[in-house]
Amino acid sequence: MTIKEKENLLQSIFLVFSILLKRYFGYLLGDYENSLFIFIALAGFYLIHFLFVKISKDYPKTDDWEEKLNLITILIYGVAVFLLQLLNATNVVIMLTVGIILILLNVLIKTKRRAIKEKIGK
Repeated sequence: MTIKEKENLLQSIFLVFSILLKRYFGYLLGDYENSLFIFIALAGFYLIHFLFVKISKDYPKTDDWEEKLNLITILIYGVAVFLLQLLNATNVVIMLTVGIILILLNVLIKTKRRAIKEKIGK
């Protein structure tokens, strides 16, 4: 099992654990349960990733710019869900649509950046 697979496994376990806690203790978070869940998941995922990068000696080289873009994308999604919550737009389809749009923008930016880097590198 590679170090990235171990990281993904630990993040998946964290996500399942977070979802179970949200399901049984979500009422304690109040009306902003979904927004807080996103930020808790973000913090957990980033902490796990950060620890693997810092502690592991054989972790593959990471592109810091892409790591920051991923983090910013998730933060923007959390803020968007929070704003939707404030506007009383709690429809899951709307939240899903916002998430898909942000993911598509993230992938588009990464693809264009890699293409430019390859073009400059040639």
